[in-house]
This record gives sequence, structure tokens and C-alpha cells, in this order.
Amino acid sequence: MRSSTQPQPFRRLLAVLALVLMTAAACSSAEMADTVSGSSADFAADAAEPAVAFETSAEDAMDSDEAMFDEEASSRGPAAANEAMTTGSTGSQAQAQLIDLGRDIIYTANLDIASTDVSGATRDAVRAVEGLGGFLFSQDTNGQNNTSQLVFKVLPEQFATTLDRLGGIGTVRNQAVSAEDVTAIVVDLRSRITTAEASVVRLRALIDEANDFEIIAQLENQLLDRETTLERLRGQLRSVENQVDLATINLSIVQLQNRASVAVSLTALPLHDGGQRCTMGQGQNSITADGPTTLCLQITNRGDVTLVDLNLDQPVLGTPLDDFVVLDGDIDRLTPGMTALLIAEIDVTEEVESLRTTVIAQGVDADDEPAGGEARSTSPALWIQVPESDELPGFGDVLAGSWNAIKTIAILIAIALVAVAPFAAVALLLAPLALWIWRRLPRPTPKPQRTMPMPPPPGPRDATEQAPETTVSA
Repeated sequence: MRSSTQPQPFRRLLAVLALVLMTAAACSSAEMADTVSGSSADFAADAAEPAVAFETSAEDAMDSDEAMFDEEASSRGPAAANEAMTTGSTGSQAQAQLIDLGRDIIYTANLDIASTDVSGATRDAVRAVEGLGGFLFSQDTNGQNNTSQLVFKVLPEQFATTLDRLGGIGTVRNQAVSAEDVTAIVVDLRSRITTAEASVVRLRALIDEANDFEIIAQLENQLLDRETTLERLRGQLRSVENQVDLATINLSIVQLQNRASVAVSLTALPLHDGGQRCTMGQGQNSITADGPTTLCLQITNRGDVTLVDLNLDQPVLGTPLDDFVVLDGDIDRLTPGMTALLIAEIDVTEEVESLRTTVIAQGVDADDEPAGGEARSTSPALWIQVPESDELPGFGDVLAGSWNAIKTIAILIAIALVAVAPFAAVALLLAPLALWIWRRLPRPTPKPQRTMPMPPPPGPRDATEQAPETTVSA
């Protein structure tokens, strides 16, 4: 009997193991239930959040539509669009898709040409554009000035070809091409339109369900505002899309007169930077400098012929034209419409007042024969001030200042004498004649003065008669 019966400790061990297994199974079941319920709750919350977010975004977007459009549409550009498309791990794929799908780009060009026959060049330009599928948008021809202003609309894929053909009908004076990427603006407008349409639909549904007249009136006012905003956004989108669908070319045609003309500008900068700021047009006509100074000389051919033999009538602060460094352009042969930029780095120690320089050039034709005459232009005045030093002037400075004051006074006296000299000479010449005339004038004779006769003195008799009577009393 004892051999068939299990020991008491072994039974207790089995009971403990069974209890542990049951507890572990219950805990795992509870955790799984919590996990499933938590996941279900999270999924329900995630599913509910888009609807709530849509409701909130629809109302907030419509209430603040004006401010949002002004901030985002103006500030976001091609760089922002590219940054948004390339953000995240799939940036390169988005970029590749963007290139394959294309961008929304507005192409604009300004072209200035000169022709001996403005009317004929205008007709040739219209035919060239129409032959490539474009059309004339506006035209302004001035017969008195013999100029013509044309605006063309062409397909973007024919933009470059149209510019080449228009440039061949005359001499190109100036050409500027720009491309503006408005993809971000188009995407933003479409998103706003979608939100606005959803808000309008929701407001209409609320109006249909409302029973209170006051609530209906408020909802109709909101609906009117949001429909107005929706139409405004649609109009802006149509305007941008029209500019994307058709490129714009502004063509200016002027009379080719075969004349030589040049323009010159002289500015300065209070530093030495190799002309970097001169290329950015940061030179000024009035600066304060003490030492390193950069002179920026810009020469532009404004005529119809090529300019050669460019030179300055006098050196600029002791710097001839040959000592200037050419940063852009060709001063040996400056074609019409082209600009040459030159710099010279000098040290300024004295003030410069009203400095001007004159550029002289000779016009030539295509065969380098003289044509158009000589071109000459003078730059605006340049002023360079030197800051005052805090040190006391020395004896030499005082002596130099006194000598300069004496010279200034002498110059003023000389100017005064020169101004008075012609009048003094005329006075000296006319003085003898005036004296002779004065002496030849007849002298008026004085008239005798009439004297009244004096009464005779009284006689003795008269005195007796006139004497008063006196009475003598005893």
C-alpha cells in the first residue's frame, strides 16, 4: 500500500504548478483583451479625428480665409513647394514624379528691337507669332515717335522658338526672360476651394434642417460670405491657370537711326571687395570714406551702332580708363544695348566734391566704318566725404588752413573786381561826356528881387502932435 501511494510533498508541488499555470493564463487573457479593446478604442478615435478635424478646419479656414491666403500664397514659392515635395523618406521619389508630371510655370519675356521699318517689323512680328499658334493680345503704335508696343500670348512649348523668330526681325537692343513657378500657389488655391465647397454644402444642409428663422438668417449670411470667398478663390485660380497656359511676350519696336549714343554712371563704395558690390548695383553717388575706396564705372551703349575707342576726357582721381578693371562687357567693342562695368580700387585721403567724368566713343557700322558720329556722355556728380579726425591740428595744418583762407579771400576779391570792372570802365568813359554836357547847359539868370520902400522917419512936428498930453497938477 505504501508503494502505490505518492508522497505528500509531490502532490503539493503539482498543486502549486497548476495554480501558477491558471494564473498565467488568466493574466495573458486579460492583457490580450485590454490590448484588443485599446486598439479598438484607438482605431475609433483615429477614425473620429478626421471628421472632427474636417469640421474644425472647414470653419476655421473659411473664417480666416483672407489672412491665410495672403500669408501662404505670397510667401510660398517654388522653393517651398520643392521642400514640401521632398520632405520625408520618399522625397526623391516625389521629386522624380514631380519632374515627370511637370510644374505650373508662368513664362514672361520683354524684348526690345530696333528696325529701319517699324511698320514692316510689326507686321512680320504678328505673322511670326500667329504662325506658331500664338496671337496678338494688344498693340500700341505711335506714328509720331515711330514706335510700336506689342503684347503676344503663345503656348509655353513655343515660347523659346517665338523669341528666336521675333529677334530676327530687327536688331535686338534688350531681352529679359523670367519664369515663375506657381505650383505651390495652384495647389494651395485648389485645397482652399475644396474646403470652401465642403463648407458651403454643409451650410446648405444646416439651412434645410433649421426651423428657427433667426438661425436660418445667420446661416444664410455665413453662406453668402463663404460663397463669395469661394468664387474669389475660383477666380484667382482661373487667373493663375490662364497665365500658366499661355506665355506672355512684351515686344517693343523702335526706329533704327544709326546714331551713336552712350550713357555713363560713376559711383563709389567705401571699401575694397574686388567689385562684388558694384556688380550688385550697390554703388552710391555720395559716400563717406577714409582710405580704401572702390570706383564703379558703368558704360552703356544707348545708340544703334557699335562703339569703339572708348576713353575718358580726364582721369578719375588720377585713374585713367586703362587702369580700370573690366568686370563685365567689352570696352573695345561695345555693341548696341550692351553695358560694360569697370572698377578701380584707390585710397582717398581728401574730400571729393562734385566729381564728374565724360566718356567719349566713336560709332562704327558692321564693316568698322565710322557711322553715327561721336558719342559723348557725362556722369552725375560724385561726392566723397572724409570723416573729421579727433586729433588736434598741427602747425603745418594751421598754416595750410590760413594760406587756403587767404587764397579764398583773394579769389573772392578778384571775382568782385572782375564783376565791377566793366561797369567802372563804362563810368570812366561816360564821365567826360557828362561833364561837357553839364557845362554846355545854359545857366538861368537870377531875377531881381523887388524891395518895398521904407517909410520916412517921423519929423519933429509929427512927434509933437503925436506926443500924449500930460497934465501937471499944482
